[in-house]
Amino acid sequence: MKAVRRRNGAQILIDQLLVHGAHLGFGVPGESYLGVLDAMYGVGDQFRFVVCRHEAAASNMAEAVGKLTGTPGLCFATRGPGAAYDLYLTRNLKHAGLERVGSSPEAIALFKTGSIDAVAGVRQALVNASRGQPQFRVIPDRYTRIDQAVALPKGHPVASTYVRTLLEELKATGKIRAALNVAGQDGALVAPPAP
Repeated sequence: MKAVRRRNGAQILIDQLLVHGAHLGFGVPGESYLGVLDAMYGVGDQFRFVVCRHEAAASNMAEAVGKLTGTPGLCFATRGPGAAYDLYLTRNLKHAGLERVGSSPEAIALFKTGSIDAVAGVRQALVNASRGQPQFRVIPDRYTRIDQAVALPKGHPVASTYVRTLLEELKATGKIRAALNVAGQDGALVAPPAP
């Protein structure tokens, strides 16, 4: 009798992603999916996980990969609190309470019903939500800024050159701008050409 390999849910998830052609994911490692990170490690070079500084960056990169390559774009996110916006507000908000909800649309919905007095988040989402709502305004200044970046392991100069060249080409041809517009991020800035 052949021994059956017992797998946990995280291992099954990664195995199925591989079966369906997904070999690359982006995210901010978090305690809520440590098992998935272990499963990624368990399959070695078959699955690559790119560590990002912020969930929004991971989401944007995953979406760009999906749109530009036609392969699944995967973003792994942990549950809040812990997002960069939350961390900034927790540390700096002194004379008001902070209401945490599961998503930006949920926060905007609470704001529209008057359940909360203000909402903070990604500018594009707030601008879109305020359209046709003359009683709402989005403050022109930002309260924080998060620079997005791509990280690669050290010691891979060919990969580094390839990614740098690809990003410059995607910026120059307008493909990054187009992908941002399709994603409803028309107010997001594309970095200028690298020096």
